[in-house]
Amino acid sequence: MNLKRRLALFSASGLLGISLIAGGATYAIFTDSATNNNNNFTSGTIDLDQTRDLGDTIPGPMFYSSTSDPTGKYPYDKSGVPLAPPGSDAVGGWAPGDHVLRAMNLFNKGSLDAKVTKLKADISTGATNSGVGYNQFINKMNIKIMYPAQNRVLYNGPLSGLLNGWVNISAPFAIYPGGPANITFEATLDESADNDIMGQTFVFDFSFYAEQLRNN
Repeated sequence: MNLKRRLALFSASGLLGISLIAGGATYAIFTDSATNNNNNFTSGTIDLDQTRDLGDTIPGPMFYSSTSDPTGKYPYDKSGVPLAPPGSDAVGGWAPGDHVLRAMNLFNKGSLDAKVTKLKADISTGATNSGVGYNQFINKMNIKIMYPAQNRVLYNGPLSGLLNGWVNISAPFAIYPGGPANITFEATLDESADNDIMGQTFVFDFSFYAEQLRNN
């Protein structure tokens, strides 16, 4: 190989080396950032509350005896057609064939729209509901629960059907902050009820369950 050719190859190698060095170089760039502070994410609430109604403004349960109403004004509604208003007393307590209408106002005191999806009854704390009379009563006492504003029947059957945990409402209804939603309870003691329930007192709690109303 002559000298000119060797010089040419050496020059090409030198150029390649320079190219590799240039490819591995780093460069500085300008940077900056911005921060938006104190962002609050506050969860909404559903706060279900109730009060009894139907013209009877005394606080307390919907169904009650004269002993729980010191004024003695509203022990029970008398059966009849149409149903008598509160204050028409069925003196002496429940008897076979009695039909009583009461009402509950439900309020959503929270901030989110909700829907009422379930209901149930429980034996009140401290009550000693048991025995033959009790078993007859919960099966002979029919409870019809309605949302009259939308003509929805929420439950219609024996009290016993509400005592085994939450019962799904087939047609849930919305309840918005503020409310109220007026719910009626019609209680009817079947005429076939007998002396096993005579002179006894049974105490129950009625509960509703609400969950967030989704818009999608």
